[in-house]
Amino acid sequence: MQSLHNARLICPAATFYREGNVCEDCLGRVVPWPGVVHACYRNSHLQTAVVAGMLAGHRILGTWREQVDAYIVFTEFFRQKFISAGLPSKKIFVKPHFLVTDPGMKQTTGDYALFLGRLAAEKGVPTLLKAWRSLGHVPLRIRGQGPMESDVEQLTRENPSVSTLPYLSRKECFDLIKGARFLVWPSGGYYESFGLVAIEAFACGTPVIASRTGAMKEIVADNWSGLHFTPDDPNDLASKVWWAWCHPKEMEAMGRAARAEYRAKYTGEKNYQLLMEIYCQARRATARKAA
Repeated sequence: MQSLHNARLICPAATFYREGNVCEDCLGRVVPWPGVVHACYRNSHLQTAVVAGMLAGHRILGTWREQVDAYIVFTEFFRQKFISAGLPSKKIFVKPHFLVTDPGMKQTTGDYALFLGRLAAEKGVPTLLKAWRSLGHVPLRIRGQGPMESDVEQLTRENPSVSTLPYLSRKECFDLIKGARFLVWPSGGYYESFGLVAIEAFACGTPVIASRTGAMKEIVADNWSGLHFTPDDPNDLASKVWWAWCHPKEMEAMGRAARAEYRAKYTGEKNYQLLMEIYCQARRATARKAA
């Protein structure tokens, strides 16, 4: 059994991300040479060549096809990527992440928008900042660290409706999510492998405004558990945020739907059932192969 937490078996950098954009140049190649050309692993041609050689060697030897009985991925989106890369579709199972403890449903509509995550370009922070420069007085709270901290601080100086928060405990994070009208999940030119922060929001009954791409599009149902906006489009994000801010009753309904999604898909009990089903299918397949 192998859980595929990232795209390492496909992409030497494991991210599908290069120079600010999604990159699938190595997808489906026996030898992922474009990654070597662009020095995708640690900015080193030599180190990337080592990783690419490892990947190519195991593909040629059939390691990924023959030596693993089952793979676990966290979204159907990534399942399809690994199938495109040549892994056997019958061996790839979808089992999302989950929350061990239920934080409980929020009791208020919420009076601010919220971003929780790494403050980096691949997480959509430039899109977030550009959107808020046109939104005026919609309150936004930001919690995170990363290379764009100075850009975020600049926005807080320009717009008093935007504020940053220090390190928070897990309970304080859940309290913060419960106090938000909605969470913003703006990653655009980057394939998120899952998105635990969205599931945490769902568990609290807080809807999510997400980029219409990859796993984000799969996890957040448009006009049901949240809203979609066009990836890397700050104007569309601003439009969706403004609509959400002006329609609190509709967002409350989406929050209830998000909570129902959490209970149906992302609890520990549901995850255990899925995991046991995967184990049983893998054992049956192994027994047939042995016979």
